[in-house]
Amino acid sequence: DGTLQQYKYDACNRLTSVTQSDKRHVKIERDKLGRVTAQHASLATDTHIVNNANYYSYTLQGKIARAHNAHSTLKQQFDKGGRLLRAEQVHNQQQAHTLKYTYDEYGRRQSLTLPDASKLNYSYNKFGQLSSIHLQQANSTAVELAELSYDSQGNIQTQRFGNDIILAQQFDVFNRLTQQQLTHPAQALFDTCTYNYDNVNQLIARKEQGVSNHNINFEYNSLGQLIQQNLASSDVETTTQYQWDSFGNPVSQSKIKNNELAEQQTTQPNDDSDAINKVESNQSANIPSEIHSEYKELASNSDEADTTSSDLTDNDAVITGTTDADRLTHFGDSDFYYDEFGNQIRETGKGIKT
Repeated sequence: DGTLQQYKYDACNRLTSVTQSDKRHVKIERDKLGRVTAQHASLATDTHIVNNANYYSYTLQGKIARAHNAHSTLKQQFDKGGRLLRAEQVHNQQQAHTLKYTYDEYGRRQSLTLPDASKLNYSYNKFGQLSSIHLQQANSTAVELAELSYDSQGNIQTQRFGNDIILAQQFDVFNRLTQQQLTHPAQALFDTCTYNYDNVNQLIARKEQGVSNHNINFEYNSLGQLIQQNLASSDVETTTQYQWDSFGNPVSQSKIKNNELAEQQTTQPNDDSDAINKVESNQSANIPSEIHSEYKELASNSDEADTTSSDLTDNDAVITGTTDADRLTHFGDSDFYYDEFGNQIRETGKGIKT
């Protein structure tokens, strides 16, 4: 749609302004130490221009003491050790919402007083590890929200929550998580996950039983980069394959469901020799007109993944791009431009949303 974004930097390579198609402009002001002191934003609509501004002030320790705009003000107080003691927020000059913190002689948080005057109290064991959290409300007895126990290596072994759900965890001699189990006294087993690793601590298998039943296996190349992920469940088998260039950037991702190619994403490097660890698939392509795909970025010892959904049409089955000097210069319908320092200064293309 012709959207154009321009970025400006100061002599210290810090962002000072962003302009989008002459409709939106953001200006950033800093003090001599490089801390942001003000943000001014202007947005041009069809009828008028909307201006907004945020202002910041700091303590001698560099902590934000006050932040405000036309609608809201946040004030913070710290002790000599830089620990937050009080945070007060006022919105539209109405009643203030205040949080108060106290600490013990070891610097650990002892209590947190909430805006409704209820208080969270924190307890620790003899090793300084958090052991329990209690909620104390006015004219009532304290209610336990969480209770924690640890193994001899300091790993959290069990967590008992206020609703009596218990999360039990097991670790191997290398402190790697090997099993998680959710249970409740009034019900049977909720869920169990087991994890397996290779000799270089890379997660190679995750098995889940209970609410959902599926197995995920991971394969890596000699550089430790994920090249294949196999998901097996009762109704579908999905294989996701990845390719990387010599700089370690992902250049291709393909997904095969029940032995049929379901989705493929490709970013072509300038030099074909940069593409390594290629995984070939001879499965027949059967791409529907609309595909909902999941992108999962996995790391060692991690049992969590961030998921993003996107739609592809027949004409967008393969998205191509180019890189130059380890920088993405073209992807799909978008072009990216950089200054002499390698900072992205502009992005143009069809259908860009910022």
